[in-house]
Amino acid sequence: MPSLPDIGSTMSLGPGRRSIAVRILAALAAVLLVASGCAAIRTADDGSAPPVAPVTVTLGGREWTLLRDPGIGMRFRADFGGADGMLFDMLDEADPSAVVFVMDDVPVPLDIAWFDAAGVLVGVAHMDPCEDSPCRTYAAPRPFRWAVEAPVGALDFLRSDDRLIVPVEGLG
Repeated sequence: MPSLPDIGSTMSLGPGRRSIAVRILAALAAVLLVASGCAAIRTADDGSAPPVAPVTVTLGGREWTLLRDPGIGMRFRADFGGADGMLFDMLDEADPSAVVFVMDDVPVPLDIAWFDAAGVLVGVAHMDPCEDSPCRTYAAPRPFRWAVEAPVGALDFLRSDDRLIVPVEGLG
């Protein structure tokens, strides 16, 4: 049987392109793990949701305290622990067909708002808990960088020209 060529040895990327390729591959691997259900869900030692640090943002002209996504969103959480909601940062604009939200292991309904890299509102949706597999997925209507999950009705004040402002210190 003939051997297959070693494609990796013939491909050469410059330092900048190599960095981009590594980031793209890492993002694809993470999406595939989550989509296939193979990603390990991190929980505290007692099986509850892990603690998360808050960040203060401006949402539609109002100050909000949001929890930073711990990597599992609202899984295993019945509330936001006194915060107004949860902030998801994709680090760059994400393709809505590649990054979707799912409500498995989330015991309460939530509303979600997506914002682009400039903080402009992209869309809003209501999400119900998932009780049977496969779970429904929720995707932004256009590319987005940020998502905010909040209790049902908390995002009803948002209008199409509203913005999300995340301070630089909230990015770390």
